[in-house]
Amino acid sequence: MDSKGGRLTTVSGIKGMGAVMVILIHYVAAMLPAMWNGDFSQIHIGWIEKLVYKTPLYFFMNGSFAVYLFWTISAFLISYSWYRHYDAKDMMKKALNKYVKFIVIAAATSYVAFMLLKSGCIKNQELAQYTHSEWLGYTYNFEPSISSLVKEVFYGIWFDTAKYNPPLWTMKLEFLGSLWTILLLELFGDLKKRYLLWGICAVFSVLYCPQYLCFILGIVIADLFVLEKRVNCVLADMLILVGILAGGCNWIYEEHMGITVNRMVVWSLASGCILFGALSSKMFQRLMRMRFFQFAGEISLYLYVTHFMVLCSFSATVFIKCLKNGLNYLTALGVTWISGIAVTVIISVLLKKYFEPWNKKVCEKVLGWLLK
Repeated sequence: MDSKGGRLTTVSGIKGMGAVMVILIHYVAAMLPAMWNGDFSQIHIGWIEKLVYKTPLYFFMNGSFAVYLFWTISAFLISYSWYRHYDAKDMMKKALNKYVKFIVIAAATSYVAFMLLKSGCIKNQELAQYTHSEWLGYTYNFEPSISSLVKEVFYGIWFDTAKYNPPLWTMKLEFLGSLWTILLLELFGDLKKRYLLWGICAVFSVLYCPQYLCFILGIVIADLFVLEKRVNCVLADMLILVGILAGGCNWIYEEHMGITVNRMVVWSLASGCILFGALSSKMFQRLMRMRFFQFAGEISLYLYVTHFMVLCSFSATVFIKCLKNGLNYLTALGVTWISGIAVTVIISVLLKKYFEPWNKKVCEKVLGWLLK
């Protein structure tokens, strides 16, 4: 399984790992805020919260970093397709298809959140009183309305903030980054001195919008991948280790001698290290090809867009009831996390099986109408 196809399977596993990281960070931020923000006055279960926050173990629940991985992978897959099967018209069609797909998903999930809010099923404000999570308390603190829902789907997600389904804030950068990737490939993708141009674009990204560095790195990694430029396994493993440390060591981003490291730049570079290393590391490839990560990768999109609503409704209700019925905090945490993640997985599998084919048909019809 050392072929390109085999290594691309590894990329799917990384997406699965990222989806798990996103779910964990939101559950941790909601119920173990000290483990998330380092404010140890909010500790609930003891030393483990300090241990995770102060060590690279934080990487495995750093969903914010996982988003940078998603962006880098997105640019990598677009670029790989461009280098392998160049077709400008097809690339733009795919970009438009992605936009329509995002609109449908955003509309569907935001409407579900709207209905949950209207029916009183969202319990995050009450949950925040038990967990002392300020972050959770700031969510869903508005009055839902049809007008605000429509505005969010067609405007807010793309130009403002996502209030009904907060994880959708990444959609804007995902879509614009995809267009940025296609534009750069069309302009410079087949030039001999393209690496110099990629470097200039990278500097521009660092100075003005560090998140877009992920997309530049995704382009470069795909270019090297197609050209079969690889590193030995030891160096590949070291790159992955560097990426994990950068994504998991919070002390790096604290102020040292008046100097503060730009987290967005480092996370962008770290995501590139992990992806590039993963395409050469046999050990990491075996790990990412495990059924757990492959399964999570297959449903990663739906895990991402549904877990937050499950957290603020089902999981919040379960956790509150556990505490009210006399269970200690740790036991309530275990019951809530296991049941909440199980519900999220079941919903995601159902969406993958039934919603995705329908969404695909909708996209085809809309594209057919737009491209007449």
